[in-house]
Amino acid sequence: MERELRLVIIDSDYGYIKQMEEALIRRFRSRAQIQIITDPAYLDVYFRTPRTIDILVADQSFYAEHLEEHTIHHILLLVPEVDIEKTFPDKVKAMMKYLPYEEILQAIDDFMTPEEEEEKEETASVEKPETKVVAVYSPIGGCGKSLTAMALGKKLKKLDQTVLLVGCDSLQSYSAYLRTEQCADEKLAEKLKNPGEDTYWTILQNIGQEEISCLLPFEKTMPALGIGTEEMKTLIAMLREKRDFAYVILDLGSELNGQTLALMEESDAYVLIMEANRVSNRKMWRLQKNIELLPKKECFMISNQYHMDGLRVPRQNLFGVIARYEDGEKAMEDPVFYRMALELCKEI
Repeated sequence: MERELRLVIIDSDYGYIKQMEEALIRRFRSRAQIQIITDPAYLDVYFRTPRTIDILVADQSFYAEHLEEHTIHHILLLVPEVDIEKTFPDKVKAMMKYLPYEEILQAIDDFMTPEEEEEKEETASVEKPETKVVAVYSPIGGCGKSLTAMALGKKLKKLDQTVLLVGCDSLQSYSAYLRTEQCADEKLAEKLKNPGEDTYWTILQNIGQEEISCLLPFEKTMPALGIGTEEMKTLIAMLREKRDFAYVILDLGSELNGQTLALMEESDAYVLIMEANRVSNRKMWRLQKNIELLPKKECFMISNQYHMDGLRVPRQNLFGVIARYEDGEKAMEDPVFYRMALELCKEI
């Protein structure tokens, strides 16, 4: 198999990157593996390992001699102003940073030489790996389902997996963890109810790019827009067909109804969350009495200790435990999520 083209974008100004991120991903996602780095600390770690990069787009402040230690075919250097007296190696092209982003995208396109295009076409002819769907569920409200979905997605991304998070409960609760307040266009709801040739394009237009990609939440509840089981199954089927994401994570609601069970059945694996307290224990007991309803899939059961009341949870059936943390951001760094991501990459 030919190596996939690798496009790396480096700039600590996230606001600048955000302007062109969506257009960049839509334009090049089928032609190259894209990595965007905005954290200088992570950048330092990233370049400690020898890298092979086809096209590097970097703010001038990150251009340094250490890049010569890596195999980089083309560099697009974004500069605040062009200094005609300053020269760069042949593989480096300097370009005004604050030009319209379409010109920068075109410059990236121009770097794709005939040889690279041929390599890209050969790569494209190889069937993409199947998209894997992971559902996150618990009968317990407020137990950390959305936190788990978000944290798992982040860890999968650190393992170089492309991830899409989809909120499936009525209020799409995962949106509480998003920085943006942007909402999905209601046209997407109509496209899912009446799918056609442009439905997948509409899906892509409503994907937000944060730490991980997410299907933007609707302003109205999903039942109010007429989005139910069949519409969500249509969404999943299209994501599986196109295979643009290695993992799709479904953040399910707490009610064990027909839609929840149908989406769990659509998944390749699911995460079941419980809490170490008596109320949670009773709800889990009732779930176990109806265990035959749950799909026979790979299941990762974890216990969240945040609302612990002293109840001891038997560890023999648990994949792991989320320790007690002061806030959600720290909880997302619990080692259990990294272990689960590694296991998912290996097991499914």
